[in-house]
Amino acid sequence: MAINTADAVTHGDIPQINRGVQYDYPHLYTDGFPTNSTMLLSLKMKAGYGWIEAGTVVAEDANGEFVPYVPTTYSDNVAVSPLVADHTAETATVQVSELESGKYAVGDVIVLANDDPDYLDGGAITDISVANGIATITFTNASGAGADFTTAKSAHIYVKTGDSGKFSTAFAITDKPVDTGVGSGALGAQTSAVIANTIMYAAPMFNLDDAALTALGAVKFSNRVFIK
Repeated sequence: MAINTADAVTHGDIPQINRGVQYDYPHLYTDGFPTNSTMLLSLKMKAGYGWIEAGTVVAEDANGEFVPYVPTTYSDNVAVSPLVADHTAETATVQVSELESGKYAVGDVIVLANDDPDYLDGGAITDISVANGIATITFTNASGAGADFTTAKSAHIYVKTGDSGKFSTAFAITDKPVDTGVGSGALGAQTSAVIANTIMYAAPMFNLDDAALTALGAVKFSNRVFIK
């Protein structure tokens, strides 16, 4: 088993040396390892999301990179970036922390959401400016007059990876942990992910929900997930 550190930079298969404490992989497979029929893909994880655990459900963005999937029930997890100030209706800007802005780049398509839930396809990012630790992100599609994306309603943004609803569609489940980096110096990482033909434990999959099971063609029974 490989030795990794939760606080070191682990960029997938890029040659590197990581010093620190041992990191124990979550126990994913019911057989202890993937079988010969398990279908795995190598995926490029988008930069800026920090440490991505094995067992994370991921989704594909418009640029062919992968980000953590956003579950239907709101949760302040690595997939989303909470707003630090209320969004003003009929405008096309939001503010997040400078660290969170490392998840985004000009050209990325984003979703603005709250916990009602309401969703706005914001279109492509046109500008990201940073001052005093706060990033102002400007996007293409302004919200409507009745928009209510406030911090009181847990307003947040994330990268668009689906065509409708909450605009996030599950694609695969990561097979090993990687560090995608944080902030402006983030590099992203390459990782392997399961797409079919295996039985895995459900417990490590913090962002697995019914919509993800449907998209993955999977069935959950007891503490296991069967991916067809």
